[in-house]
Amino acid sequence: MEDRLGPAGGGQGRPGLSAHHRPVRGRGRDRLCLHVPGHDGPPQHLTRDGGLRLLPGQRRARDRLLDLPPARRPGHRTLRPILARRQGLKRLRNASAGLTRARYDHRQNALKWILVTCFGYLGYKNARFGRIEAHETVTAYAREKLLTARALAESHGFRVLHAIVDSMWIQKPGATEAEVLDLCRAIQEAAGIGINLEGIYKWVSFLPSRVKPAVSVANRYLGAFRSGELKIRGIDLRRSDTPPLVAEAQQRMVEVLARADDLAGFAARIPEVLEVFVEYAWRLREGQVRLTDLTIKRTVSKEATGYQTNSHVGLASRQMADRGVAVHPGERVRYVITDADAGNAEARVRAIPFLAPDTPYDTKKYLDLLCRAAETLLWHHGYDCQRLSAILEQRGVLPGEKRSTVSASGGFGRSVVPE
Repeated sequence: MEDRLGPAGGGQGRPGLSAHHRPVRGRGRDRLCLHVPGHDGPPQHLTRDGGLRLLPGQRRARDRLLDLPPARRPGHRTLRPILARRQGLKRLRNASAGLTRARYDHRQNALKWILVTCFGYLGYKNARFGRIEAHETVTAYAREKLLTARALAESHGFRVLHAIVDSMWIQKPGATEAEVLDLCRAIQEAAGIGINLEGIYKWVSFLPSRVKPAVSVANRYLGAFRSGELKIRGIDLRRSDTPPLVAEAQQRMVEVLARADDLAGFAARIPEVLEVFVEYAWRLREGQVRLTDLTIKRTVSKEATGYQTNSHVGLASRQMADRGVAVHPGERVRYVITDADAGNAEARVRAIPFLAPDTPYDTKKYLDLLCRAAETLLWHHGYDCQRLSAILEQRGVLPGEKRSTVSASGGFGRSVVPE
């Protein structure tokens, strides 16, 4: 929840309405057809006012559950103790500070993922106790409660900027923390579930889709709470396939922006962010980076012989297999991009175990990744990769398009750079 609109104006339209929801017609009244991603099961139906319409299979699953005494219901015996323990850890976390707070936070987060996994297995086709109707019903009830929360927030004078699964971002000029806590209590009474105030943002930015920049996506955002804590989801530094150097650069940029107290302060710190960006670009240009800081980690989805195209992960996987190291589906392969445009496909990447002190890296490709990381943070202020590349040209980092190879000293790799 927040007290002002940050750099992005996200959250427009119907909260939580994604590409998996579409309006349908039925018997003279509008309904919403809710499709659960990842399976071909029947949809749930919700009326326009948010009312829940369970399908026959869902009703049977619900009725069988409700016929059991409370003590025998699966949620009571399995999930309730985990949920209660997590709530207790969150209360301890909120009352603590420093390392103690971090310790409690890590513990409650571990329990969170146990609960998430339990939900996921309801819809997993090979789960012994999986039941797709139960999975759909949980999703339908969750959406109904989210719509209830949205309606209550709007009735209290708040604007709902964004909502997803179990979270909602709201705005109301001049709102106090007491007002927000009153709203939380009202939602808890109406929806029957606990809801907490995670914090009040100084600013928050809902980021666009890389495929369709005009559309905001649900799981990419960043913001700074009044407490100074950052909330980051879906950006490069959170991704496991981002090179450490790029993640480090973006982390430093975010820390600069975190000092801003409002949107104007955010904009005022953009020049400092650009200095960080140019600093890391020069390090790449001059070869002053270690190859291990350029490592890309990707999960292998098939055996090495199963890759029909020369994707980077496929090439690295084949390099490992050719030297007797099998990488199986689900495992990770690590590699450095040596020359993304090389005519010889095998020269495009080098798996980490086979790096040499003089192994080159593709500076242009890594500069592209660095530009994307900066673009993510500054998109709403008009800085896309084209504008950022123009800044690098002005600073002399990208003087031209001809490619050549230079060597770096001190145990660093060679870099393939624009000349």
